[in-house]
Amino acid sequence: MPRAVILTALPVEYLAVRAHLTALQEKMHPHGTIYEQGKFTADGRTWDVEIVEIGAGNAGAAMEAERAIAHFNPDVILFVGVAGGIKDVAIGDVVAATEVYGYEFGRAEATFSPRTKTRASNYGLEQRAKMEARKSDWMQWLASVPVPPPRVFVAPIAAGEKVVASTQSEVFRFLRSNCGDAIAVEMEGFGFLAAVRANKKVDAIVIRGISDLIDGKAETDRTRSQEIASRHASAFAFQVLSKLEFQNDSAAATQQPQSSSGMTQRNLEKTQGWQTVVQGGTAYIGNINIHGASPETSLQNSRSPFMKTHPQPGQVELFFSYAHEDEALRDKLATHLSTLQRQGVIRQWHDRQIGAGTEWEGQINHHLETAHIILLLISADFIASDYCFDKEVKQAMERHEVGEARVIPVVLRPVELDGIVFNKLQTLPTDRKPITTWKNQDEAFLNVVKGIRTAIKEIASQGA
Repeated sequence: MPRAVILTALPVEYLAVRAHLTALQEKMHPHGTIYEQGKFTADGRTWDVEIVEIGAGNAGAAMEAERAIAHFNPDVILFVGVAGGIKDVAIGDVVAATEVYGYEFGRAEATFSPRTKTRASNYGLEQRAKMEARKSDWMQWLASVPVPPPRVFVAPIAAGEKVVASTQSEVFRFLRSNCGDAIAVEMEGFGFLAAVRANKKVDAIVIRGISDLIDGKAETDRTRSQEIASRHASAFAFQVLSKLEFQNDSAAATQQPQSSSGMTQRNLEKTQGWQTVVQGGTAYIGNINIHGASPETSLQNSRSPFMKTHPQPGQVELFFSYAHEDEALRDKLATHLSTLQRQGVIRQWHDRQIGAGTEWEGQINHHLETAHIILLLISADFIASDYCFDKEVKQAMERHEVGEARVIPVVLRPVELDGIVFNKLQTLPTDRKPITTWKNQDEAFLNVVKGIRTAIKEIASQGA
């Protein structure tokens, strides 16, 4: 029987989740945390579900998520609760987080220098959330549907240790400036996803109902908006859960291809003979593959085409981390990589692709978290850049160490690298000869491109 764990922060959130379960009984962790275990049945399939109320805060969420994963070994873990709306949303709407910004990180200098971090939800669960958000089926889990009906957004949110109660507050202005695409704010999601990140065998997502719009928070709380938002978030969470199947579900295993994480997803809607199958996090409708690969090949292949560690050709995102003083060299490398891009092997991203009026740091964080290969374009200016070295290199190496991405240093200009954190990595060009010292720089760039192509083949072969 598949197993899920659902974490909540507040009593009202806990009760909204609990209402969907039957056959409830207490379960106590050896260290004192008390859970309730119940059954959730949909479409003839039953889940074991453990639920717990943990209180507010990212630190507690991280600790309790780690504890629950170790104790119950679930297939999926969710954080379900309420959030404040920053933009675009209305009270009662639902947000399934693609990623969560941890907005309180930074460096205290003469002025505070923010270094916003992000943690992403599981790609397959994000895709399932997007599929369910397009339909109204999830409202079947509500006792009554309000008018107008609530909407579902699949978008970034932000998490910190402060209750944001005014649009005039410094924190709100900070969020709009540094987390520009976040549409809601809460207090646990970043810690929750940070803990799950270290447990590759469990899939996770954060689902929130909008209980207030920052201003007028106290007034909306008196109108039972938290109760409404909790019910809506819970209903959507259980709709997502009802569409998931795992390898330990023997009935499903004979019907659906499995992703590398063990998760498949299903859509039992029979309208016009359409069927939705999700393999490796990518949704296929009928004979249409949303991401463009051959449906016959993709649906028969048990490997995920969008796994961060084992991407398929054509889905490999390259992130350029570089000092702006080296922009001309970056452009030349990008030009030489155009062969791989035209062949459909890669797609490239760097900060000059950020559009006017877009919050730049949020875009950089997003692509740092989603890239499969991160190229560090090394020079003295790169090493001297606080942002490149303290922000981008640190985040890149964290993802490299846990196998989420491959970091490849590319030495552009002569520089001392002894003792540098990425000095242990295989570096391009061959023998670490800086590109600018080659008699023919085209040969140097060709050497780098060949090295990147080899790395892509190695990553793909590891997922075979």
